[in-house]
Amino acid sequence: MEAHQLVWDVVCLAALSAMEFGCRLLYRRRPPILRVIAETVADFWARLRGFAAMGLPPRGWGEVPLVHPFLAASEAGEVIFCGPPDVDSPPASP
Repeated sequence: MEAHQLVWDVVCLAALSAMEFGCRLLYRRRPPILRVIAETVADFWARLRGFAAMGLPPRGWGEVPLVHPFLAASEAGEVIFCGPPDVDSPPASP
């Protein structure tokens, strides 16, 4: 599998999971929409950060370029989180 496909698979799954989290939040508690948006975005970044923190890069991950906007590979092939450093993310929801 191509390295770019691997990273985009992870990013897309994080985005879909975060959107599901946002939908549940919206319909369960009915908070203000701007709060739902902020929490959904934070959940997305937390999921990507959590993936990087696992330290278990998939096979072929070493080919992901350092310039990728979300996740990259170090020279040693480790996963690097490339998200905005100022995001205060809660832990990813189950």
